[in-house]
Amino acid sequence: MDTFGPRMFERLHDAYHASGQRGVCAFEIDGQAGEQFHVVADADGIAYGDGAHPNPSSTVRMTSAIANFVLDSPESIEFRSPTFAQQMQVQGDLSLAFSLGLLLRRPSAATVARFQEATRISGSRAPVAAIERLYRPSTEQVLACLAEQRPVVVEGALDAWPLPRSLQEFAERFGHCALTIDPRIVQQRDISDLVRALDGSGAEDIYTHGCQIPAALQQAFAPPFFDRHGPPAIAQLWMGQGGAGTRPVTLLHRDDLHGLLAQLYGYKRVLMFPPDQGEFLYPSIAYTNSQPCRVDPSAADHARYPLYANARALQVRLGPGEILVNPLGWFHCVFAEDKVVSLSYSFRA
Repeated sequence: MDTFGPRMFERLHDAYHASGQRGVCAFEIDGQAGEQFHVVADADGIAYGDGAHPNPSSTVRMTSAIANFVLDSPESIEFRSPTFAQQMQVQGDLSLAFSLGLLLRRPSAATVARFQEATRISGSRAPVAAIERLYRPSTEQVLACLAEQRPVVVEGALDAWPLPRSLQEFAERFGHCALTIDPRIVQQRDISDLVRALDGSGAEDIYTHGCQIPAALQQAFAPPFFDRHGPPAIAQLWMGQGGAGTRPVTLLHRDDLHGLLAQLYGYKRVLMFPPDQGEFLYPSIAYTNSQPCRVDPSAADHARYPLYANARALQVRLGPGEILVNPLGWFHCVFAEDKVVSLSYSFRA
């Protein structure tokens, strides 16, 4: 019988770094009659254990087919996909299981090459001193900014969009649309319910974390700079609130696609670092298309991450009707000043 535990643990151990996660995650491959092992996470790191654990914090059950896929195709791991949803079940501490699962990912050679090229271009040019604002630029101008590794804020390009004046107005038009709120589980919540929760007294931190844009929103908000017959784009909705404006709703990371972040409602603050600052930001080796960083700019641990003191950040405030043009490879984290609605479009130029 093939043994998955030692190989999975080796992958986890290579990418693991001390964090707030604590507990025991048990794994079952092909049920209790198949292979069982567990991983213990504590302040010192992670440890491997053969067999079942009497009191796990979380339990991950998967088929051997999925286990082989995870080990053989780490660049294609997407736990929200139907393939994983049908052949994997998670019980208990979802946060622990999800954080360990993400450590199994690895980038493709093409993604690594794109980041290397972005770093080369960024390092060969004079440092970007500030993020420029452009009024109604042409598509060619936007593409030139991307090619030059130069982020900009675009004004006036969304004047034809039906920007909501309130969350209630947004819910009146799109309230029936269902969203997957929590990326760790397949949890559906419609926009009307989300708006009601956000309007409640002492409203909880709720954020959609880049869920797929429903068809009704895609029809109403066509990607800027590209008509409906232009290049395909990955479209995501970022809606809700969190962090009280001081903690990021989107942690520091970089993407291997160019991005347009279009603000519909509320204000966001974006902290950005050019690609050639990567050595100061402690990027993880565990990722596919989006590379997270270990350091948190909002609460940097300089004792653990001393090189972060050398990083130079750019900051921009994004309001309704504005677009942040974000070249691939730029590190960024996002703060919501209050309740927000944003759409993002990712693409290759």
